[in-house]
Amino acid sequence: MKKFFLILGVVIVLVALSRGIMYLHDYYALNEAQKELVYELFMGNIIGSILLLALGGAAIFFGLRKKKTGK
Repeated sequence: MKKFFLILGVVIVLVALSRGIMYLHDYYALNEAQKELVYELFMGNIIGSILLLALGGAAIFFGLRKKKTGK
């Protein structure tokens, strides 16, 4: 199960990074008038990418976490 979380986390992080980079590239290609029109949509996509990064980071954390041994 730990390997599953680790692999899932890496995949999610890679998807989030690629989406975030794609949206940033597209946003900077727009002129000022177009940026004002798509600002809210763009921010939603960036926030979604950040949430995906957090989810992927949590999955990686659970995949790498060591089991505590009790005394």
